[in-house]
Amino acid sequence: MRGLRFKMTQYLRFTDPWIVGVGVVFIITFLFVYYFYLKKKKHLAKKLSSNSMIGSVIRKKSKKELWMNLFLVFSIFMLFVALSDPHIRMTDEKEGISVVLVIDSSGSMVASDFTPNRMEAAKISAANFVDQMNLKDTIGVVSFSDSTRIVSFLRQDQDKIINSIATITASGRTAIGDGLAMGVDMVASIPNKKRLVILLSDGEQTAGQISIDDGIKYAQSEDVIVYTVGVGSVDEFVMGHDWFGRPQIAKLDEASLKKIASETGGAYFRAKDNVALESIYENLPDQIKKEKELVSVKEETIVLVILMLIGILVLKYYKRVKIW
Repeated sequence: MRGLRFKMTQYLRFTDPWIVGVGVVFIITFLFVYYFYLKKKKHLAKKLSSNSMIGSVIRKKSKKELWMNLFLVFSIFMLFVALSDPHIRMTDEKEGISVVLVIDSSGSMVASDFTPNRMEAAKISAANFVDQMNLKDTIGVVSFSDSTRIVSFLRQDQDKIINSIATITASGRTAIGDGLAMGVDMVASIPNKKRLVILLSDGEQTAGQISIDDGIKYAQSEDVIVYTVGVGSVDEFVMGHDWFGRPQIAKLDEASLKKIASETGGAYFRAKDNVALESIYENLPDQIKKEKELVSVKEETIVLVILMLIGILVLKYYKRVKIW
């Protein structure tokens, strides 16, 4: 896996920020050493100041050398920046995006606090979401309970995607980490497109092989933004009672869903009823398309470093170049 991304601002992000840190330390060290070097050189120049011709030559060489050294240290720093794989947020979008809907299909999704139940409400809202998307968008669907299932591979055929969503049924426990990882794996298979996962769940992790934290790290490593939707009424909903008469309560793990969204650059939404759930899915297409894509500028930065090094060579060997 690649290093975790560090968000300097909403417009700039480094894959390996520690490399930039090394570059900053290099600059500070260079400036510290160079300061004492200049101080010593200035002292030498004062001794030769009686000879005006020699003093003039020294001053010109010193100014040229100063600019060359500044170019050199800055170019080396930019090389560190390039190695950290910088990403900037583009103002223009590429045509179409890739989205995978990851839908909880555990047994608690049959809870009837939504009409007719959480599962059917989620399927209807997901189908409406697909219907709103651009025809150039690529959409896939994954469901998860005890294990994960590919409901629909990534495609642009909206009718087939909607029909596949209708086949999802609820049973079993909840493997959120597995569902997240499969969604990321699917959407990451399409290169050169903005990649998103929309994960819906009404419970907490009770099954699966992959932890939620590992799922988050995988999403970060693949530059996948994850939006999460928590489903469940405000009050705890009693699903039924076990053999001993103890209530079986459907618990929503909002903390984990919020963490998934915040650490991957997405957003968390809470759906407390059918209306709220439908509203979330209606507004998501507009929201995700406002989020501009982060694009690597590593190659462009390397080109800049090469041009700066060429400039240093010109300053050093082309005698007609003057520094005013």
